[in-house]
Amino acid sequence: MLLRVIIVTAIMFAFCCSICYARKNKDGLRIICAFLVLTLISEAVAFYMASVYKNNMAVFHIFNPVLFMLIAYYLNTISAINRKYNIGLTLGLFGLVASVANTLLLQPLHTFNSNYLLLEGLFICILGFITLYDFERDDKQLYPHKNPHFWMAVLLVFKQVIVFSLYIVIHLLIDWR
Repeated sequence: MLLRVIIVTAIMFAFCCSICYARKNKDGLRIICAFLVLTLISEAVAFYMASVYKNNMAVFHIFNPVLFMLIAYYLNTISAINRKYNIGLTLGLFGLVASVANTLLLQPLHTFNSNYLLLEGLFICILGFITLYDFERDDKQLYPHKNPHFWMAVLLVFKQVIVFSLYIVIHLLIDWR
Protein backbone atom coordinates (compact mmCIF):
# COMPACT_ATOMS: atom_id res chain seq x y z
CA MET A 1 0.00 0.00 0.00
CA LEU A 2 2.72 2.45 0.98
CA LEU A 3 4.77 1.56 -2.09
CA ARG A 4 1.77 2.21 -4.36
CA VAL A 5 1.27 5.65 -2.75
CA ILE A 6 4.95 6.48 -3.26
CA ILE A 7 4.79 5.39 -6.91
CA VAL A 8 1.64 7.41 -7.64
CA THR A 9 3.09 10.45 -5.87
CA ALA A 10 6.30 10.22 -7.91
CA ILE A 11 4.33 9.87 -11.16
CA MET A 12 2.13 12.86 -10.26
CA PHE A 13 5.23 14.94 -9.47
CA ALA A 14 6.83 13.94 -12.79
CA PHE A 15 3.61 14.78 -14.62
CA CYS A 16 3.38 18.23 -13.00
CA CYS A 17 7.00 18.93 -13.95
CA SER A 18 6.47 17.68 -17.49
CA ILE A 19 3.48 19.96 -18.08
CA CYS A 20 5.72 23.01 -17.64
CA TYR A 21 8.24 21.75 -20.19
CA ALA A 22 5.70 20.33 -22.65
CA ARG A 23 4.25 23.77 -23.32
CA LYS A 24 7.65 25.12 -24.32
CA ASN A 25 9.15 22.15 -26.14
CA LYS A 26 8.45 19.86 -29.03
CA ASP A 27 6.08 16.95 -29.42
CA GLY A 28 8.46 14.47 -27.77
CA LEU A 29 7.81 15.79 -24.29
CA ARG A 30 4.08 15.92 -24.97
CA ILE A 31 4.25 12.18 -25.63
CA ILE A 32 5.93 11.77 -22.23
CA CYS A 33 3.07 13.79 -20.67
CA ALA A 34 0.54 11.46 -22.28
CA PHE A 35 2.57 8.49 -21.06
CA LEU A 36 2.53 9.82 -17.50
CA VAL A 37 -1.23 10.46 -17.61
CA LEU A 38 -1.90 6.92 -18.84
CA THR A 39 0.46 5.55 -16.20
CA LEU A 40 -1.47 7.42 -13.50
CA ILE A 41 -4.75 6.07 -14.84
CA SER A 42 -3.40 2.52 -14.99
CA GLU A 43 -2.04 2.71 -11.45
CA ALA A 44 -5.35 4.07 -10.14
CA VAL A 45 -7.34 1.35 -11.90
CA ALA A 46 -4.85 -1.30 -10.74
CA PHE A 47 -5.18 -0.10 -7.15
CA TYR A 48 -8.96 -0.27 -7.38
CA MET A 49 -8.93 -3.73 -8.95
CA ALA A 50 -6.45 -5.02 -6.36
CA SER A 51 -8.46 -3.71 -3.44
CA VAL A 52 -11.88 -4.81 -4.73
CA TYR A 53 -11.20 -7.95 -6.80
CA LYS A 54 -7.83 -8.97 -5.30
CA ASN A 55 -6.32 -9.29 -8.80
CA ASN A 56 -5.14 -6.43 -11.00
CA MET A 57 -3.29 -8.37 -13.69
CA ALA A 58 -5.93 -7.62 -16.34
CA VAL A 59 -5.19 -3.92 -15.99
CA PHE A 60 -1.55 -4.46 -16.86
CA HIS A 61 -2.40 -6.81 -19.72
CA ILE A 62 -4.41 -3.95 -21.23
CA PHE A 63 -2.31 -0.91 -20.34
CA ASN A 64 1.21 -2.28 -20.93
CA PRO A 65 0.89 -2.52 -24.74
CA VAL A 66 -0.61 0.98 -24.88
CA LEU A 67 2.18 2.41 -22.74
CA PHE A 68 4.75 0.56 -24.83
CA MET A 69 3.26 2.03 -28.00
CA LEU A 70 3.73 5.51 -26.53
CA ILE A 71 7.35 4.78 -25.61
CA ALA A 72 8.03 3.34 -29.07
CA TYR A 73 6.39 6.37 -30.70
CA TYR A 74 8.42 8.71 -28.48
CA LEU A 75 11.71 7.01 -29.33
CA ASN A 76 10.67 7.00 -32.98
CA THR A 77 10.14 10.77 -32.95
CA ILE A 78 13.41 11.75 -31.23
CA SER A 79 15.76 9.58 -33.30
CA ALA A 80 16.46 10.20 -36.98
CA ILE A 81 17.37 6.55 -37.57
CA ASN A 82 14.19 5.27 -35.91
CA ARG A 83 12.14 7.84 -37.80
CA LYS A 84 13.77 7.07 -41.17
CA TYR A 85 13.07 3.35 -41.00
CA ASN A 86 9.99 3.55 -38.70
CA ILE A 87 11.66 1.10 -36.32
CA GLY A 88 9.70 2.37 -33.31
CA LEU A 89 6.33 2.10 -34.98
CA THR A 90 7.14 -1.34 -36.39
CA LEU A 91 8.30 -2.70 -33.04
CA GLY A 92 5.35 -1.02 -31.33
CA LEU A 93 2.82 -2.69 -33.61
CA PHE A 94 4.63 -6.02 -33.32
CA GLY A 95 4.56 -5.62 -29.53
CA LEU A 96 0.84 -4.93 -29.62
CA VAL A 97 0.19 -8.08 -31.67
CA ALA A 98 2.53 -10.07 -29.39
CA SER A 99 0.65 -8.84 -26.32
CA VAL A 100 -2.70 -9.96 -27.69
CA ALA A 101 -1.25 -13.33 -28.75
CA ASN A 102 0.39 -13.78 -25.35
CA THR A 103 -2.85 -13.02 -23.54
CA LEU A 104 -4.94 -15.30 -25.74
CA LEU A 105 -2.53 -18.22 -26.06
CA LEU A 106 -0.02 -18.29 -23.21
CA GLN A 107 -0.82 -16.14 -20.19
CA PRO A 108 -4.49 -15.30 -19.56
CA LEU A 109 -5.72 -12.03 -18.09
CA HIS A 110 -5.57 -13.16 -14.45
CA THR A 111 -1.85 -14.08 -14.62
CA PHE A 112 1.36 -12.08 -14.73
CA ASN A 113 2.32 -11.36 -18.35
CA SER A 114 6.04 -11.94 -17.98
CA ASN A 115 6.56 -13.14 -21.57
CA TYR A 116 5.29 -9.89 -22.99
CA LEU A 117 7.18 -7.78 -20.46
CA LEU A 118 10.47 -9.43 -21.43
CA LEU A 119 9.75 -8.82 -25.12
CA GLU A 120 8.73 -5.23 -24.40
CA GLY A 121 11.95 -4.69 -22.45
CA LEU A 122 14.02 -6.09 -25.30
CA PHE A 123 12.29 -3.76 -27.77
CA ILE A 124 12.79 -0.74 -25.50
CA CYS A 125 16.49 -1.58 -25.17
CA ILE A 126 16.82 -1.92 -28.94
CA LEU A 127 15.08 1.40 -29.58
CA GLY A 128 16.95 3.11 -26.76
CA PHE A 129 20.36 1.95 -27.96
CA ILE A 130 19.54 3.04 -31.51
CA THR A 131 18.49 6.42 -30.16
CA LEU A 132 21.68 6.76 -28.10
CA TYR A 133 23.73 5.80 -31.14
CA ASP A 134 21.88 8.47 -33.10
CA PHE A 135 22.77 11.06 -30.45
CA GLU A 136 26.40 9.92 -30.55
CA ARG A 137 26.78 10.20 -34.32
CA ASP A 138 25.00 13.57 -34.62
CA ASP A 139 27.71 16.13 -35.37
CA LYS A 140 25.33 19.06 -34.91
CA GLN A 141 24.96 18.28 -31.23
CA LEU A 142 28.30 18.64 -29.50
CA TYR A 143 26.80 18.18 -26.03
CA PRO A 144 24.03 15.57 -26.15
CA HIS A 145 23.90 15.47 -22.36
CA LYS A 146 22.24 18.88 -22.44
CA ASN A 147 19.30 17.44 -24.39
CA PRO A 148 16.42 16.08 -22.26
CA HIS A 149 15.66 13.44 -24.90
CA PHE A 150 19.13 11.99 -24.41
CA TRP A 151 18.46 11.55 -20.71
CA MET A 152 15.03 10.02 -21.34
CA ALA A 153 16.64 7.43 -23.63
CA VAL A 154 19.32 6.73 -21.02
CA LEU A 155 16.68 6.35 -18.30
CA LEU A 156 14.55 4.00 -20.40
CA VAL A 157 17.51 1.75 -21.19
CA PHE A 158 18.77 1.87 -17.60
CA LYS A 159 15.31 1.02 -16.25
CA GLN A 160 15.04 -1.98 -18.56
CA VAL A 161 18.48 -3.26 -17.58
CA ILE A 162 17.48 -3.01 -13.90
CA VAL A 163 14.20 -4.83 -14.62
CA PHE A 164 16.05 -7.61 -16.46
CA SER A 165 18.43 -7.91 -13.51
CA LEU A 166 15.52 -8.12 -11.07
CA TYR A 167 13.88 -10.85 -13.16
CA ILE A 168 17.12 -12.83 -13.00
CA VAL A 169 17.43 -12.36 -9.24
CA ILE A 170 13.79 -13.34 -8.67
CA HIS A 171 14.22 -16.42 -10.84
CA LEU A 172 17.38 -17.39 -8.95
CA LEU A 173 15.68 -16.89 -5.57
CA ILE A 174 12.73 -19.02 -6.63
CA ASP A 175 15.03 -21.80 -7.84
CA TRP A 176 17.23 -21.54 -4.76
CA ARG A 177 14.28 -21.85 -2.42
